[in-house]
Amino acid sequence: MLKKPIQLLMVLGSVLLNGCGSSVLLVPSGTPVQLAEPVTARVFVVQKDGTKIKSANRVEIPAGWWAADVPEEPGITPQIAP
Repeated sequence: MLKKPIQLLMVLGSVLLNGCGSSVLLVPSGTPVQLAEPVTARVFVVQKDGTKIKSANRVEIPAGWWAADVPEEPGITPQIAP
């Protein structure tokens, strides 16, 4: 008598858990992506002489900003913020 309810619960549980899985989407290198939520991270800052240093503190990059893997090319110097 107890066997039927247990089987029913097991089947129901497996059906419900089947739809709760997560998936991973791999984005090809160089493809721009838009941030869905704010991200806190250290960033590189370009100095006046063209060298880059890692920021001492973390900065918050707001949701909606775009990010991309942009390869550096020889002879092209990064823009310096005013």
